[in-house]
Amino acid sequence: ASGAPPANTGGANNAASAPAGASTPLAAAPASAPVASSQPVTVGEALPSLTTPQTGSTAATATGPVGIWSASGNLGYSTIALVDPHNNLSTLNLLGSFVMSDDFSTLTVNGSTWSLAPGINFAGTSGIVTKIDSGSGAYSPKQTLSGTITRNGTASNFTWTYNAANALAVTQDSVVGTWATTNASFAIASGGTLTGTLSGCNLSGTLLLSTPGSSQNMYDMTVTASASTGCKLPAGVPLSGSAAIMFVPITGTHGFKRSILSVLRAADSTFID
Repeated sequence: ASGAPPANTGGANNAASAPAGASTPLAAAPASAPVASSQPVTVGEALPSLTTPQTGSTAATATGPVGIWSASGNLGYSTIALVDPHNNLSTLNLLGSFVMSDDFSTLTVNGSTWSLAPGINFAGTSGIVTKIDSGSGAYSPKQTLSGTITRNGTASNFTWTYNAANALAVTQDSVVGTWATTNASFAIASGGTLTGTLSGCNLSGTLLLSTPGSSQNMYDMTVTASASTGCKLPAGVPLSGSAAIMFVPITGTHGFKRSILSVLRAADSTFID
């Protein structure tokens, strides 16, 4: 229902990990040179390098604050922020893998400073929408965004760091395949058409490069739920927003697997995904 908490489909639930075959494995060590028992085996793929970003990637070609920003705080709190080519800002504010809230606003950079337009914060636990009054701080291109966001009169400080996933060069076909996690599964075709399920909802939509023809790791995502028993999303109401390929550490190894993270909302912000 409008204003009620949506299905718990943000954050880790929305970062649908790709099956092993979707990642490019690194070469295994030869049998004559086994990895020492004190060293994790390298599987998956290496993290992209911001020092030597891949040709055409966001880190290599984008200007301004466009890209993926992240921060890890105390007691398991973290934030992942996406800034699209139109400077629309969306965030996931997490406690562990649980989404505490999402922010939606517009970011403006002026030299070495930034500011936020009024926006909204959506609480994942209660569904309560709170006004973002303002935000401002310091900007270091492709390094850090730091400062203060004021929500409903309460200010909070933060520092976001430019994420290594910005160094990944992508194509539209980089997201082709089936991406699955505990309560979600999406099949994405070469043209960006998407079908799947999420928390009991049957969904269809699209996942398309935000800048068509570019190699920048930022996608526009739109999904719509069809009427089905147990689905808490309103049928026929599109949810849209930003998405990006992220890298998740593989426990006990030096490698990473890819995931897709998205932050979506209905136009009236009554439902956040």
